[in-house]
Amino acid sequence: MTFFRGELVVKLIRNGITHACGKPLNDASFEELMDEWSRFVLRNRSRIEHRRYQHDPNGTQS
Repeated sequence: MTFFRGELVVKLIRNGITHACGKPLNDASFEELMDEWSRFVLRNRSRIEHRRYQHDPNGTQS
């Protein structure tokens, strides 16, 4: 997935993220912004998986 820097900053802000690697978003490099976005996606994905298995302990879909 390819992002422009501005798009990435907007996505982070919309999800409540104001700092990347300890720096304000405007001061962070593109690589630091991408790292922060990757961390957000991983955290969010694990929450979704957790919810799925809470409702269906066997991990099957009916």
